[in-house]
Amino acid sequence: MNELKKIAEVKNFECVSSCTFKEEVITEFHHYIEFQNCMFEKVTFAGNFEGIQFQNVCFKECRFSNSNFYGSSFIKTTLESCNLTGINMSGSTLIDVTISNSKANYSNFSDGTLKHVILKENDFSETGFSNVRLERVSFLKNQFMKADFHNTSLNQIDFRSNEIEGITVNLPDLAGAIVTPNQAVCFFPLLGLVVKEENS
Repeated sequence: MNELKKIAEVKNFECVSSCTFKEEVITEFHHYIEFQNCMFEKVTFAGNFEGIQFQNVCFKECRFSNSNFYGSSFIKTTLESCNLTGINMSGSTLIDVTISNSKANYSNFSDGTLKHVILKENDFSETGFSNVRLERVSFLKNQFMKADFHNTSLNQIDFRSNEIEGITVNLPDLAGAIVTPNQAVCFFPLLGLVVKEENS
């Protein structure tokens, strides 16, 4: 069982293992730090966490809004019912990660890698996914309204259960994407088509 700790007790460590953190505010670290086999519950991350690494970590009802995780790594990690609004995760690597029931609008995942990732029932409205490498990613019942997928290959990405109205993407990157007939209409403007009802 993980030992309940305060972040002040481990803040100067380079590797923190098998700890649980609850209901506190964590501000930026001034050195590289790695968390392994840890649990964060109702924790607020406020500030700069650039280059941090999480492995076998669970976040539950945590708040990350407007924090900076540029170039960080999340491996075998779950984020459940978290607030990720405005988080900067550009240049980050997510491998074997599940994000569910979370608010992540206006966030930034650009220039990163998502591999073996499940995104389920989240709000990613107006989020940046440009220039992202997607590999074996599952999108399940998310909101991607006005999300930016420029320069990101969507081959074999199944959008059918998701809301994708207003997303932006380069036409060549749409090849192989899986959408419903109604969703396909969203991409007609990329072909230069103007869709109108008959006799209108």
